[in-house]
Amino acid sequence: MRYTKVSSGKFRRYGRGFLTELTDVKTHQKNAGDAIRFAKGLRQARKLLKTFQPDVVFCKGGYVTVPVGRSAGKLNIPLVLHESDAEFGLSNKMLASRAKSIAVGFPLETYSGFEYSNKLVYTGNPVRNQVIGVNRSTALKNLQVSTNLPIIFIFGGSQGAGVINEAIFTDLAILAKNFCIIHQTGTNDIERARFLHHNLPSELKNNYHPFDFLHNQMGSAFAAADIVVGRSSAGTISEIAANKKAALLIPNSNSANDHQQKNAEILTRLGAARVLPESELTGLRLVSELDRMIHNKKAIHYLEDTVAGLYNPKSASEIAKCIIRAGRKEI
Repeated sequence: MRYTKVSSGKFRRYGRGFLTELTDVKTHQKNAGDAIRFAKGLRQARKLLKTFQPDVVFCKGGYVTVPVGRSAGKLNIPLVLHESDAEFGLSNKMLASRAKSIAVGFPLETYSGFEYSNKLVYTGNPVRNQVIGVNRSTALKNLQVSTNLPIIFIFGGSQGAGVINEAIFTDLAILAKNFCIIHQTGTNDIERARFLHHNLPSELKNNYHPFDFLHNQMGSAFAAADIVVGRSSAGTISEIAANKKAALLIPNSNSANDHQQKNAEILTRLGAARVLPESELTGLRLVSELDRMIHNKKAIHYLEDTVAGLYNPKSASEIAKCIIRAGRKEI
């Protein structure tokens, strides 16, 4: 496989209000530097595409794709985009007019009002085979979990989430008294998690299972869980949906373009997940929300069934079909 680097740059905007953004000199300086890198990337991408002569260009989103996507459009090379989130990111918005088709991760009605809605194709988001299809008894054995308590899988992405971790650590004993916790902390907080686990009362130690990173055991953690607690990135939502799990989502308040909040709003509207705002997160509030969910079996089943409807097991092949059709100039 051939790999070539192309320069790019991002446009920083932090949603802090017009006046704050306007007077932030450091941000303007960074944006100016990245504008130069972006211009360089356009030249590199154009030269690369002329040399490579691809039948189609596929861009997944993110600022790094813009130089290649724009160059493809100018060279009349078919362009296919994929948008994972419920709200289009700036990069995909910039490239949408040039795209032949745009695969999207949420149902089409989610994007009503989008300027190029005629180009949208619902494919869903691909999910790794490793995180689905694990038998629950096998999962419990793999994770060395044995309990009669409800099992809660808590994670904040591959590297954990400090805000969520802090809430768990603050009231860990109360959580461990009510639930069995499988906790992916990320590498930064694993030592603290192990220290707190060591200092739990002996009768609660078996109710808390911290991991820095679950590697090949993510499927086991999902399979073992009665409820999943996590962020509301497109990847996390897709894995929850693929595993048909009731979820309590805590959107990252600092996510780009506020996309996690918008993803969470869509799931709330559909009745596919419960949402706890990060600003309201405490350990005690987490216990209260989980306790309310776990004791309402009807609501749990409804969440499971509804979120499962957002998973398309043929997502990867549907995206591939979009790319092939564009390459053959069928669209």
